[in-house]
Order: sequence, then C-alpha cells, then structure tokens
Amino acid sequence: IWRGFKAPAYFKRWNERFGHIPSRASEQNLIWVHAVSVGEVEACRPLIKGLQDRYPDHQVLITTMTPTGSARVKSLFAENVLHVYLPYDLPFAIRRFLDAMQPQFGIIMETELWPNLILICAERSIPLTV
Repeated sequence: IWRGFKAPAYFKRWNERFGHIPSRASEQNLIWVHAVSVGEVEACRPLIKGLQDRYPDHQVLITTMTPTGSARVKSLFAENVLHVYLPYDLPFAIRRFLDAMQPQFGIIMETELWPNLILICAERSIPLTV
C-alpha cells in the first residue's frame, strides 16, 4: 500500500495481487517464469527465447511484482507471452493463482523466495527451480 502512494501504478490490477486472475483460455501446457522486476525480466530474455524455441507448443507465463517489471515484459515480449502479477505469498492467493494458471513447472529468477508459494507448489507436484 505504501508503494502505491508513491507510485500509483501499484494500485492498478490490485486483484491480481490476491490471486484473482482469469483462468487461461488455452489448453496448452504452461511454462512459468517469475521475474520480480526489470532486472530479472532483462536477465530472463535468453531463457524465454530458448524455452519458446525448444517448447513451441507451450505457452510461457512471466510473472512480476512491480509495474516497471510488467511494463518491461510487455515491451520485450508483447503478445508472445502471458503476464500477470505474482500474488502476495498468502496461501489462498497462491492457490487461486495456481488454479487459474496451472503451470507445468516454474522457474524463479530471483532469490526472493516465498515459503507458501514453494510449499503449495510442492503439494501440487509443480516443480520449481531457482
């Protein structure tokens, strides 16, 4: 909330921060990459290209936590990837996110690790790598 007063973009898409994300229309398998902000989005560029080349039948989802990271995803990848904010590490929000997105596996591009996210992915047998 504090960040939202300084940068109003944090208040946009507020529902995503609590896991209210529309379910995917596609039945394609989903590869999920979490890139917290601009730096991680930049760092994942070659990874995303490699994943798209190697798994052309999969959708790629990139999650971020910041409006600047979100804007960078859109500018780099346009409509070639899905993007939503990763919800706060609240069990109900993480479950909603995973229910809606149903990733096959996740790649976390940061050491900002969230215990509930890791635990719930483990419970659902969703492999994660950092």
